[in-house]
Amino acid sequence: MSRRGQASLEYLVLIGVLLVIVALLSGYAFFMYRESLDLNQFQSSMRNLKDGINNVYYLGNGNSLVVEVTIPSNVGGITFQNNTILASINSFGSQSTDTIVLDTNVTGEIPIVVGTYDVLVRNINGDINVSVI
Repeated sequence: MSRRGQASLEYLVLIGVLLVIVALLSGYAFFMYRESLDLNQFQSSMRNLKDGINNVYYLGNGNSLVVEVTIPSNVGGITFQNNTILASINSFGSQSTDTIVLDTNVTGEIPIVVGTYDVLVRNINGDINVSVI
């Protein structure tokens, strides 16, 4: 092989290795971006649900409100306990639980299936009930 051919081949190999490194870094960055986006979207949904529950409670008996809640793939569970919402989230490889404190006691459930749901928040005789429409 001539010197010119060898140099060209070395440049091609070097560029190939650099392209593989760039591809791997881009994939990792996209994964981290997606995780962060899902987490922020879920936290925003939980804030909207909290605000909806508190608003319906203060509006009084017989009032209701529909809140849109988005469940990403990294949510492990959502439970209502007395005046708190416990949301289990697997984010960036670690399991954590977010505790959202409400102004009143709440009952109901939200499914843990990926998607966007319309959640009906109702005040029934001063008790708040949450259910998916």
